[in-house]
Amino acid sequence: MAQLDKKPAPGDFSHRPGEPFDVFYNRTSAEYKKLTDVSDNLKPGEIVGAVLQFPAADGYALYRVSKERPLTLQHIPFGDAWQVDPALIRGLRRVDIERKIEQNRRLQSLFSAKK
Repeated sequence: MAQLDKKPAPGDFSHRPGEPFDVFYNRTSAEYKKLTDVSDNLKPGEIVGAVLQFPAADGYALYRVSKERPLTLQHIPFGDAWQVDPALIRGLRRVDIERKIEQNRRLQSLFSAKK
């Protein structure tokens, strides 16, 4: 069973006073891309660094696996910063995370540009 880290995922996702929205969005998108680049390049069997999406409201709640033992997830406060009910996080097992990683890989291969 997983637990929720008290600290959010690494990166500066906060809105700075006076920061125009487009600057905020571009800056936080770059922070999020750093996390997804790590996630997209995990070796088979690795889960630390995986970015997970869970449907929430009109978008997704985003989390990052920060530790394998004990299984720990960090919230990624990107975009609308949706969060899921903590009970969902507590119910996750390693096998659930491995399935989500594999689903993401299959989706990426389906929709990636052909080279």
